[in-house]
Amino acid sequence: MSNIEEQKNELRISAKKQRASLSAIQKEKLDKDLLNKLLSLPEFKNVHSVFTYISMPIKEVSTTGMIEFCLTEGIRVAVPVCKAHSCMDFYYISSLDETKQNKYGILEPEENEDRLASPSEADLIIIPGLKFDKRGYRLGWGGGFYDRYLKNCSCPKIGICYEDEITELLPVDNYDVKVDMLVTDKTIYKF
Repeated sequence: MSNIEEQKNELRISAKKQRASLSAIQKEKLDKDLLNKLLSLPEFKNVHSVFTYISMPIKEVSTTGMIEFCLTEGIRVAVPVCKAHSCMDFYYISSLDETKQNKYGILEPEENEDRLASPSEADLIIIPGLKFDKRGYRLGWGGGFYDRYLKNCSCPKIGICYEDEITELLPVDNYDVKVDMLVTDKTIYKF
């Protein structure tokens, strides 16, 4: 394991503890504030397709409100299915009811070729992270899924996290892909 990967693993442990320390009430308020900032972005106007993750309760910034907003407004929503070798594909859903838990407890849609979304169809992609730095780099869960997928996306890449999860500099590898913008419960950063 490289020195950078060791640093990232140590940061992941502390970031997970920090996030787990939030009460349900604190997290709900932070999620609501973040959602309001996210939906107010000019980049959210006139979008037809949003690629996003389905958040895990407690562990991730909630995307449920955004997904429901998009589906209500007629915006197509595509969510990921993680596959072997740290690869993932996105599939369109018309309801969160079309998902089921995978072996890690993550909600995923059925792999249906008719609903397979091409990276070129995304108007924007919402990206999770345990931490982000002030350059737009993210610390994910360690699987490399998003870094591989984002190399094929030309749309705006928007990271979301809580303001307290931003750090000055994260250790980065040459395969790490930075976001174009970061939305928190307090502010919006553009890179």
